[in-house]
Amino acid sequence: MKKLSAILTAVILTSLTFICAAPVQLDYYGVISESADSNMLKMAQDFFFTQLNAIDGISVQDKRPDTGTILRSLPETAAGSAKKITFYAEITEEKKEGDAVLWSCSFIAKTMASSEETAWKKTKEYDSYYKMLTNSKDTIHELLNTVKENTRGAESSSPYSKTMTAGQEGFDIETLSGTWNGEPFADKIVILRGGRGFIIFKNGATMNISVSSEGNSSVKVRQTGKTNASFYPDLPREKVLSVAATASPIEWSFTLKGNDMLSGTKTTLIDDNLGNITTGTQKVTWYKK
Repeated sequence: MKKLSAILTAVILTSLTFICAAPVQLDYYGVISESADSNMLKMAQDFFFTQLNAIDGISVQDKRPDTGTILRSLPETAAGSAKKITFYAEITEEKKEGDAVLWSCSFIAKTMASSEETAWKKTKEYDSYYKMLTNSKDTIHELLNTVKENTRGAESSSPYSKTMTAGQEGFDIETLSGTWNGEPFADKIVILRGGRGFIIFKNGATMNISVSSEGNSSVKVRQTGKTNASFYPDLPREKVLSVAATASPIEWSFTLKGNDMLSGTKTTLIDDNLGNITTGTQKVTWYKK
């Protein structure tokens, strides 16, 4: 058995790079903020939790007292250890001229060693709430990598490096994670790891999507959640309002071309050029940024 394990390890190492360290233990306490925008804050802390869970090599414990509660300060129970990271975000809202708002988001990670607390912090400012969400992934990764380098030493791999296993072949849906464009009325298309994602439209609407593989290069993207008339910005608003509530979820049937292009059709509501709103298909191509 030991000989077989050694052979398998040697084969993997010749073709793949992977991590072998134990998962990093992390306690997530959500968002701390004085902002009155509770809906935004709840969405942000849920989004950050999803991103943490999508990182390979991280084992996340949800320590929020209630997923709908926004903390004003870190609870006393949030005591880290040399082997565990206490993680949370601080969000501040600053009103600018007119209706403009500047969002400042800080990610904080803390550990304890020999009864002495060590903290790491990454702060960035955004001129919109959506930019804060969609650009937070890299900041979280940078912070956790800094923590790991200082607590485990440089000999270990990044805690969010992808783990590959022997025999893994063909198309991996995880390779699609990232930011895409190609929808003319969408500001950003984001595919997360685990087959989830969302589309932010230029009109402010946000659609959640699921992503799945249906073969070596076939990809299915499907709207999840309730239908919203704002998901059809190319159609007359007064017409789509009467049919959107009963419309089927929007679906995309793609073929992966290379590593950064999805080409196929979109099944959605269309104008049949006779004044009627009906279900039809459109050709569409997404490009990875």
